[in-house]
Amino acid sequence: MATKKYHPLSRFIFMLLLLLFLFCLFAPCMADIRHTKIRPKGQIRVNKPSLMFIDVFGFTKTGRVELNVSHISFSNHPSHLNLSHQIGFFLAPRLSIADGRLELDSRIDSKTCYLQSDFVKVLYTFNFEGGVFPPKKLNLEFSVTDSDEYILYFENCLYPQLKSSMDIHSAMYNLDPKSGRHNYLSAGKNYLIGICFIFSCIYLLLTVLFGIHSLLHGGKNYNGVVLFFAVYKLTSFIVELAYLYYMKHIGYSQSLVSVSLNSMLGSFGGILPLYIFLILTALGWPFLKQIVHPKSEVMGLILLRLTMNICYKVIMVIPLPGAFIRLCIVDTIVSHICDIYCFPLILFPIMKTTRYLLHNRPVEEEAAAVFRKVKVFRQLYFAVIILNYIYFFLVTGFDIFALITKYQWTGVLVEESTIFAMYLFIVYKFWPMTQNQIFLVEDGEEESAAAEALKDLKTYDFFYRPT
Repeated sequence: MATKKYHPLSRFIFMLLLLLFLFCLFAPCMADIRHTKIRPKGQIRVNKPSLMFIDVFGFTKTGRVELNVSHISFSNHPSHLNLSHQIGFFLAPRLSIADGRLELDSRIDSKTCYLQSDFVKVLYTFNFEGGVFPPKKLNLEFSVTDSDEYILYFENCLYPQLKSSMDIHSAMYNLDPKSGRHNYLSAGKNYLIGICFIFSCIYLLLTVLFGIHSLLHGGKNYNGVVLFFAVYKLTSFIVELAYLYYMKHIGYSQSLVSVSLNSMLGSFGGILPLYIFLILTALGWPFLKQIVHPKSEVMGLILLRLTMNICYKVIMVIPLPGAFIRLCIVDTIVSHICDIYCFPLILFPIMKTTRYLLHNRPVEEEAAAVFRKVKVFRQLYFAVIILNYIYFFLVTGFDIFALITKYQWTGVLVEESTIFAMYLFIVYKFWPMTQNQIFLVEDGEEESAAAEALKDLKTYDFFYRPT
């Protein structure tokens, strides 16, 4: 009895997704209750303020900020220093940073002290009046009545002439108007719980239907791919539900951070490998293997995009104000440069070989079925590119949803709806029924049929033009 063989791409993608799953499982997750330690750095030769990112949160009109500061200590300082309003905590509106009114980057002006800016909300400044140092411990609570997304910073404008050291326990939350309970979930994320629940039910239903179909009718390679994607999304939404629940009620979570939702709008490009994975394994692998496999461009494409997404996850937890923004921009630029480079690796062979097949239309049944797959695969691949970049320019590129705190959830809804629509389209287009002409070829015969269809193609050079 012959054993079923799985092509290398399926194993490769499965291993990468498994590693990414384990990475998110054991990695520390972000929370809205944070412990931050401020310690003096080594010898500094440049006199510039010390600015430290602590947290970011979307407030409603009942917002609260709690700061429990302990082990406070300051170094000796010259007597001529003006210590008034030079060291403390402030909230910077995210919108002010985005539109350029407030540039939190000490490289531009090394003497800038943001505690004295009109665009920030100063929470607390340490008092050194009368030569008396502040107490060793502080318990502070502040009200935020302006609905907006704010970034909490600590700044020492006298650094390095006056060095500071302290432990900060910060919590930012909104009060429920009816019950008065603490809601540690940012204002723009409250609707995500309902969105995750709805999509969890949808993908659970699809998982059950596809699972029953595979058991009753036997599995083609395509059935396994469709079922895998449904299970992947179902797991992602269930885990995200647990994460959001704990975040909302207790302010932190030890559960798995969802692979698909946690990065919000910035990682929409991360769904592209899933599209490619679904399309290539379900449709085009036997065909593309004859064209680009000798140079392993397909492997490189998938590896490159998944690596970029993992890097983005790492960048998201870097607690540096200026570097955080710059690294996100660099990640976006590099990610799309990789896309621009990698798309032709598949598109050019597809276009070239399709033209060849149009001039030399195969007559064998198996080769003709492969040819039908090729044409549909080309249409789908173009649709993926257009869909991804239309979304990028409308949502990610212009930050339409992200700049308005209470509407941040709409970006996730659009993203997940797009994924679901594309998924249903592929399932409908290639549902393996007997009357579907695309699936007349058995899985084990596809590679030989593709090789037969391309046997007269003398070269795989991108600039080859058949006569």
